[in-house]
Amino acid sequence: MVLQWVNKVIFSNTEINSDFFIQLLNRGSRLNYIKMENCTLMNGCNKSADISVCKSLNRLEIIDCSYTANLLDTHENIFSIHSYKNNNIEKLTILRNTDILIKKDILEKSTNLLEVNISITNEENVYEEEVHLENLQILHIDYTSELVPKLTVGNKIEEIVLNGFPDNFIKLSSIMRDNKESVGFPKFRVFHLKTPDQMTSCRNIIVDVILDVFSNDTKFIVDKDIKSIKEYYLEYRNPHFQFFNSIEGLIDNAILIKLSNLFLEISNIGNQSIVEEFLEEVSTKIQTFKLIGQDIEQEAVSNSNKNNEYDPGTKSVTNKYTRIDSLLYEYATGNKSVIEEFYKTLKQENKAAIVLEVYREITNEIDHIKLNTEEDVLELKRKFLTQARDKVIKDFSEAWFVSKDELDLSAIQYVAGANSIPNISGIINSKDYDSYKTKNLDANPIKYAQAMKQDWQKELDEKIVWLNDELRRVEK
Repeated sequence: MVLQWVNKVIFSNTEINSDFFIQLLNRGSRLNYIKMENCTLMNGCNKSADISVCKSLNRLEIIDCSYTANLLDTHENIFSIHSYKNNNIEKLTILRNTDILIKKDILEKSTNLLEVNISITNEENVYEEEVHLENLQILHIDYTSELVPKLTVGNKIEEIVLNGFPDNFIKLSSIMRDNKESVGFPKFRVFHLKTPDQMTSCRNIIVDVILDVFSNDTKFIVDKDIKSIKEYYLEYRNPHFQFFNSIEGLIDNAILIKLSNLFLEISNIGNQSIVEEFLEEVSTKIQTFKLIGQDIEQEAVSNSNKNNEYDPGTKSVTNKYTRIDSLLYEYATGNKSVIEEFYKTLKQENKAAIVLEVYREITNEIDHIKLNTEEDVLELKRKFLTQARDKVIKDFSEAWFVSKDELDLSAIQYVAGANSIPNISGIINSKDYDSYKTKNLDANPIKYAQAMKQDWQKELDEKIVWLNDELRRVEK
């Protein structure tokens, strides 16, 4: 009787009778959210559950859980979770479970699935056949176990995050597949490879699908390397490609091939107006992009000429060490008198308070260590600036009980003056309001999200953006 009124159930660090879990699905007519974390399913007579019986369920999270069969049961000790009919799951989180088998039909029959976060440790969960999630908006996959189901996404995808990707390159087409009804991925905004095993640069991403190459909102992130889609095409273009000579090098080769193939496939697409409208728009934008590319090249030539005029006998060489770096190196090699000029230079460059504090920590560290080269100075700066940014994220995460990973993704993408906070939906969805309420007894659930968002905006503007800028100077 009670279960039919429940809309949210969270199991944490406990044992759960598997029969009760099944009963919960059968009787929870208003149940929309189930979360199990660090739990053990055990002792029940049934060894499988059907989530499709709970029509109201739209969010399912099973994290670090396991199954233990009855000691008298001599059969295989696996608990299976199925969806024999269509289900209404919108957000599915399956992370690091043992002997709990998430059957492929859960994904195949989730007609409303918008977000998937998956990390598996059982070989049984590696489906032989590919599963295409055409309505998915957010996909997070953990590759650290090297056990990954074959998942692809459609044109509605907005964000893909891969953790510990093992290969030294990746083709977007291995994950992203066009739907027949539309062309390209107009909502795609971020492709993030976190702590990849072998990759360190966005150049390892092979863009062989149609993206909006003119959108400043689309970004590639490989570890700490960040490129907008426009920067990617300009930096990693292939000058030897001879197809469509008028736009050679401005757009990835595979995209040009796909554009060409579209003309051959038009007869197979029912909605002719979609293709015609798309091709007309691409034609216009390509000409615009071509002019932009010419302007950039002319500006580069102009700047090069200016450098040659300044010193015609030498080639232009960029010194990656700033005045601040040089002063720090002088200080490290024993010239303590430069410290006054060092802080004067920081003041002249209008460094933010948090950056000034980092530099104070760096000078204190220099008093106790030995630096041999200016490159050592850069490494020290990189270390302290990264630690400072990580601390801002950690402190905020602990204060508001939201995910550090989601905050980190937001911080990496943020730029000064942005109209919106990157990944704010991911941050809000990661909240643990119950824990926040325990620590802040006067908390208001209605005002929580807005207050958290305002506080994060303040942290971004007053701390993160300045630390990001200083880190970029170090990388340059």
